[in-house]
Amino acid sequence: MIKPALEDLKEIRKRLKKNKLPKIHAGMKASDPEIGKFEVIPRENELEIRWDIIENGRRASGGVYKFSQLCHEPDFEKFRLDLGWLDLLDKEANRMLQSIPGPNEAMKESEFYRKLASSWRHWAQVEAGFMILE
Repeated sequence: MIKPALEDLKEIRKRLKKNKLPKIHAGMKASDPEIGKFEVIPRENELEIRWDIIENGRRASGGVYKFSQLCHEPDFEKFRLDLGWLDLLDKEANRMLQSIPGPNEAMKESEFYRKLASSWRHWAQVEAGFMILE
């Protein structure tokens, strides 16, 4: 799935509904040498996300921000979009499809990761403060 341009978000947002925030907890992390990495770190009673995006074998972008900033501050829109389109979950879903021999079981396992990826992409596209707090 192709990451939308910042200029396209206004039009995209007209179709989006309120959803719950993506599931996040201290200690979450994933990495892939071709895609990048992310890590969720507890800092000062908040969760901080650190990530890097790899393009053409080199670090292309990344950041370290509090999850609350990313969720609620409009100035962090670009960073939300970058993080939401970090394709680690999609790659894991594809790995599940390839590694599990039974098609039904493979689809079931891969769907879990696809739903997570969809939740993060939704979060990345909506306006700051639009998501429902649990």
